[in-house]
Amino acid sequence: MALKIRALMALPLALLGGCGGNNSVAPSPTETAIQVQDQPASVAPASTKDLASARKDALANWKQVTLPGYAPPAPVAGDCRTTVCEANRVQLERNDWPKAWRGSYQGQRNVAFCRSNGCDGAAIIDKVEACAWRQVISSTHEGKVDDTDASNLQIDCGGLIQGQLDVAMERAGVMARTIVWKGTD
Repeated sequence: MALKIRALMALPLALLGGCGGNNSVAPSPTETAIQVQDQPASVAPASTKDLASARKDALANWKQVTLPGYAPPAPVAGDCRTTVCEANRVQLERNDWPKAWRGSYQGQRNVAFCRSNGCDGAAIIDKVEACAWRQVISSTHEGKVDDTDASNLQIDCGGLIQGQLDVAMERAGVMARTIVWKGTD
């Protein structure tokens, strides 16, 4: 498994498929079912008023970054039950997701993290998609990728079976060809 992950990290963008081609990112039957991150039983649900207040505060703190027309909608989960979830949801929708699709290194790191663990219930968990984002990061941000990225690639891709890893690699190639690289952060 470690060799497979090292091979992914060394994968240049050209091997992910180059430029052009099919830009759709369609789900595959080999993917695991999408899971929605539930809040731990010990976290008390917030009141509707508290959730509205948290959303208002988050909206004030996170400037809307325009989502590129080629990008799919943000993978946000259903209704949040905690203020932390609501704040994370706003950050994902308004900032991280659009920035990731515009080539932002930090935006892509944040999206990969949320796709892997759900960000306190704000995002839909998809381990294959998290692995794909980690591959995009590792293959397209030369000079910025650090040991944390290598570790996260191993964590997010290391638990996948070969069919899932193949889908993740295919998706990473499509994503890398689709993203408009503006050199942000």
